[in-house]
Amino acid sequence: MTDLTNITTPLGLLEPETEEALRAHGGPHEYFSGEFGWKPKDHHFWNPTLVYRVAKPKPTPLIVHDWDALTDDVVAVARDENGKVWAYEKSLPKRHHQSWLGSAPQVTSSFSTKIIDPGTCDWREAIAIRPGVEQ
Repeated sequence: MTDLTNITTPLGLLEPETEEALRAHGGPHEYFSGEFGWKPKDHHFWNPTLVYRVAKPKPTPLIVHDWDALTDDVVAVARDENGKVWAYEKSLPKRHHQSWLGSAPQVTSSFSTKIIDPGTCDWREAIAIRPGVEQ
């Protein structure tokens, strides 16, 4: 099936199954305006000459829900490009190639989502610093 967030074909030229799935999806939907790019679909009708897609979800940040569940030495938590989440002790990590690099030991990448939500933002933005720690 076609990725409904990656449609580039006008509605009237889509395969019937894709058009039906797009219309049936609960949205939100966007349409492409050559002058303004992708805009929220704010009209009730479907124009066969416009390109519509399901709006891509907004990226979410990495969030530490419970700093108290981590040892006091943990000053930051970050997610690498490969999706692994690491806690950094004693010093803040720096971005390095496709990962975060710390000067002190890293803590395992296995965390409960009740403690840490890894988020969906770009990995370069996926860092949470313990409140009170200077940057």
